[in-house]
Amino acid sequence: HLLGFPLQAELMSRPSFPLPLMGLVHLENVITVHHTLRTEDRLEVTVAAEDLRAHAKGQQVDLVTRVLCDSEVAWEGRSTYLARGAAHPEAERGEQPPAMPSGFPAARWVLPSGLGREYAAVSGDVNPIHLSALTAKPMGFPQAIAHGMWSYARVMAALGRHASGPVTSHVWFRKPILLPSRVDLVVDTTGIPNVAGLRSARRPDVEHLVLTVS
Repeated sequence: HLLGFPLQAELMSRPSFPLPLMGLVHLENVITVHHTLRTEDRLEVTVAAEDLRAHAKGQQVDLVTRVLCDSEVAWEGRSTYLARGAAHPEAERGEQPPAMPSGFPAARWVLPSGLGREYAAVSGDVNPIHLSALTAKPMGFPQAIAHGMWSYARVMAALGRHASGPVTSHVWFRKPILLPSRVDLVVDTTGIPNVAGLRSARRPDVEHLVLTVS
């Protein structure tokens, strides 16, 4: 995903892109790993915008990243973004997320106030909503918020063998994680697909994300 993100940003900043870059909301992500990539692999990365469509709260579009190795697709990700605008109550809702797993958390993580800056230094995603309270407040947030893709990746890493090998994962982003914060990881591996989620440690009713792995 990080290899393709600069291409996503360049594409979304073009005048021909159908939605305004500022204010876009990252709703969900689907990633399929077809086979494990190695550091010595020579990769070709492409990004395309697909399926501009109505949403109940505006318009949405998919940014599709494909990573080819030896001319075959080894990895692909679909990031769905929303531009708020005129309501379309009749719009198709698409695949809906499962319920958040309940019960005791599998882990509790303490997220520092500088997490957004640390991830931005690695990812190149320097959106001001992630960097500090000072830069997040003009965008409507009382504090900096964690990157959605950081929280997605952190959950996938914690799932270990349940998320390794050829796998498809689908994440739905709910409430933003204000920094600093404490979050609980909750997991249900009894069904197919497996379901995991992040919720506030202080207020378990506040759900940050839920994802499936199959």
